[in-house]
Amino acid sequence: MKKTSLLHLFCVSFIIYSVSASSNTDLEATICGSIKEPFVFWMWSNLAGKPNPDRLKSNNNIKDISINTRDGKVLRGYKLKSRNETGANGYILVSQGNAMLADQIIDRFSELSRAGFDVYIFDYRGYGRSEGKRRFKAILNDYRQIKDYLDSLRYGNRAFYGMSFGGVVLLDVLKDDNTKKMVVIDSAPSTLSDYGCPPGHDPINNILTLSGESLFIFGEKDKVVTREMSMELSKRAKDIGKTLLIRKEFGHPFMDGHNARRMNIIREFLTKHQTR
Repeated sequence: MKKTSLLHLFCVSFIIYSVSASSNTDLEATICGSIKEPFVFWMWSNLAGKPNPDRLKSNNNIKDISINTRDGKVLRGYKLKSRNETGANGYILVSQGNAMLADQIIDRFSELSRAGFDVYIFDYRGYGRSEGKRRFKAILNDYRQIKDYLDSLRYGNRAFYGMSFGGVVLLDVLKDDNTKKMVVIDSAPSTLSDYGCPPGHDPINNILTLSGESLFIFGEKDKVVTREMSMELSKRAKDIGKTLLIRKEFGHPFMDGHNARRMNIIREFLTKHQTR
C-alpha cells in the first residue's frame, strides 16, 4: 500500500511537472522558423546594446518597475509618472522597436507625461534587464498580460504607442480588444509572413479588427521600415477610415531627429480623443 501510494504520488508529480514544463516551453516556442526566429531576435537584441539604468537615476519622475509573467519570468521596465498634479489622465503603454531598450528612450516621452499620462515601457523578454528567451509568441503573451495589469489599475484613459516591431506587437495584442482606447502605430511593416511567421500575425490583417481611435504614422525617409514595406498597411488604414499621417521629412522613430515633432503629434491626438 505504501509503495502504491508513493508510486501514485510520483506519477501525479511527474504529470504536473510535465504539464508545467510543456506550458513554459510552448510559450517560448518558435513560430517564425526554428532557426530564423532565434537568429533574428539575437541579432536585433545585440544591436539594442546593454542596459544602463544608472543614466535615469537623476530623474525622480521615472520609477523602476517589473512584472512577473505567467511562466515565471521577470520583465523589467520603467514608469514615467504623469506631471498632472490632480492625478494621471490615463496610461500609455509603449512597445518599442526591435533594437531598443526601455532605458534608452523612456525619458523621450516627457511631453506625454506633461500631458497628464503615466507612460509605461518594458524591455522585451530576453532583452536588456528582462528574463526569458527572445521569442515572438512569448512577447505577444507578455504584452497581453501587461495590458491586463494596467487595465486593472482603473485609469480613466487607455493609450498605446507602438513603433516599428512594437506596432506589430500592439496590433496583434489589441485585435480582440473592443473596449475604448487610443492607439498610435508608428512606422510598422505591413507583414511578418514574409519572414516565415503565420499570416495571422500580419499587421494588414490585424488592423481590420482594431477598434477605438487610432493614428498611423509613416515617414517617407524611413530606411529601416521603408515605404515599400509599409505601403500596404498605410493603404489599408486609409481604406477602413483610420487616421493616417505620412510625413516627407520623417525617418524611423528616434533615429530621424524629429522626436519632438512626433511627440507633439501624438500628444495632440491623445488630448483630442481622451475622455475628460
